[in-house]
Amino acid sequence: MSLVQSSVQNVLAARARLGECPLWDETNQRLYWVDIYNHRVHEFNPTSGRDHYFEMDSVVSAIALAGTARLLVALRDRLVFLNFQTGSIKHLCQIEFSHPNTRFNNGKCDPKDAFGLAPSAKYRDKQPSTAMTQMVPCT
Repeated sequence: MSLVQSSVQNVLAARARLGECPLWDETNQRLYWVDIYNHRVHEFNPTSGRDHYFEMDSVVSAIALAGTARLLVALRDRLVFLNFQTGSIKHLCQIEFSHPNTRFNNGKCDPKDAFGLAPSAKYRDKQPSTAMTQMVPCT
């Protein structure tokens, strides 16, 4: 077995509070990612080095490709479509959680284009809890 040498370089000084959920779009050659606590969805173009972001009105926890020009975005307690060509946001659904400290925490699309979402809750008297509870179509 041989080791392959590679180098890593920093291509973006993002200054995010909590950057997560990297998502590569092969068609558009863009990297999408979220800055959870700054309420932003980022679109990074590695060819130009340009990073553009879309302001959301809530904590952003997960994204999925939803067609050629939009993302499915999981906010604190709702799902929206973000058109990354126009910046327009279309409400999809609101989720009622049983505890007020619960929010969506993570999500990914499966091979059949179902978006699996995991909520997370932080309680003062208990450990944080998570459970996979929601599946919605990505497109």
